[in-house]
Amino acid sequence: MPRRIAKALGRCALALALVLALHPGSAETIKLERQGGMYAVPVLVNGALSLKFIIDSGASDVVIPSDVVRTLIRTGAVSERDFFATAVVRLADGSEHQSRRFLLHELKVGDHALKDVTATVAPQGAHLLLGQSFLARLPSWTIDNHQYALVLDDRAAPGPSARAKRAPSSETLANTVPQPPPAPSPARPTALPPVPAPPRSQPAAPLPPLSSP
Repeated sequence: MPRRIAKALGRCALALALVLALHPGSAETIKLERQGGMYAVPVLVNGALSLKFIIDSGASDVVIPSDVVRTLIRTGAVSERDFFATAVVRLADGSEHQSRRFLLHELKVGDHALKDVTATVAPQGAHLLLGQSFLARLPSWTIDNHQYALVLDDRAAPGPSARAKRAPSSETLANTVPQPPPAPSPARPTALPPVPAPPRSQPAAPLPPLSSP
């Protein structure tokens, strides 16, 4: 092989390795099932049972109804040792229920599996919700409304240089923008010396009395 071609191939291989190093991950697209106005995604729970969860970014935990929890216990996917606390859960209708919390050893969506995910037991018949205890631990996730798909992106978030710059504050502007010189104050008239008061006239001498003829 000519030396020139070998050098070119070596440069191509180096460039490819650099691209892979800068962008180590790729996006995964998972088809969703629309249920009314909500999206459901298949989730593998503890490697034992595949269930369809509704994506709910407003839920702080993964939520599983009590009848499904009993099924997980019956199949051995969840044990009593996994329960660790109780909490008050408020449902969409505003009602509050005392509920138990437990640990799921693994939740897997597509090729993305997370360990030790906190879940909350909801009343029987409630929806299965994929909440923030799972979603917040993903590098990046979005919903593609055109393809009805969940997009999971492992690529690193943009660095500080790509973030939007903050607008300077008024204090910063005051220090950086040249200020116009202050307007000259109007000249004050020079005070005139006080005018001396006119001299007071002396009282006239009284007239002598008229003599009789």
